[in-house]
Amino acid sequence: MDPICPPSTCFTACHHHAGNKSVEVYPFNSHEGGGHPHQRLQLDFVRERIG
Repeated sequence: MDPICPPSTCFTACHHHAGNKSVEVYPFNSHEGGGHPHQRLQLDFVRERIG
């Protein structure tokens, strides 16, 4: 659980966004996010759109 940005805020925003979306859950990383595994997902995201 992230004490700074509770997961409920992320899921609420995601449910209200009408466009494409995805949420990655890292239950034990607190506010640090996904670290290196998430950076790989970010790079893949950019590579899919830019090439």
